[in-house]
Amino acid sequence: MSAASGSGRVAIVGGGIGGLCAAALLRQRGIEAVVFEQAPAFREVGAGLQVSPNGVKVLRSLGLGDALDALGVRPQNLVIRGWKTGIAISRTGIQGDFDRAYGAPYYHVHRADLHQMLLGAVEPSALHVGRRLTSMEMDDEDGEVTLGFGEDRARFDAVIGAD
Repeated sequence: MSAASGSGRVAIVGGGIGGLCAAALLRQRGIEAVVFEQAPAFREVGAGLQVSPNGVKVLRSLGLGDALDALGVRPQNLVIRGWKTGIAISRTGIQGDFDRAYGAPYYHVHRADLHQMLLGAVEPSALHVGRRLTSMEMDDEDGEVTLGFGEDRARFDAVIGAD
């Protein structure tokens, strides 16, 4: 498979943040990515996440910067507190500082919101729920994955484990 030529077919096992992000980035480069998620549906799970400037740059490259601005929160400071007293031990100003130092801001975002953003960046026909990987075999050319109860098999040029 050649990423430069935009050819190839990739199986991504796991439809969480990592799997969806990989699928969206591969699609952006002209590589077909198929996501297999064992859960019966994509649903809201989890809590808040921190997205560092490097992660923000990836999301922006996927065209998700405006959605992140709308759904995320840009904290003014990072504060470390003593676990016994709750007294602030250190405080780092980050709003604006991270933009200047790292070329992108720092966000807090709910996991479900980030997941929804990434779902929107992946072609719906590439998403398959209720599909659990039961086995995989690789050789020098490609890989074969078996999904479900062993009845569905498919060949791919590469397989990414994102579970």
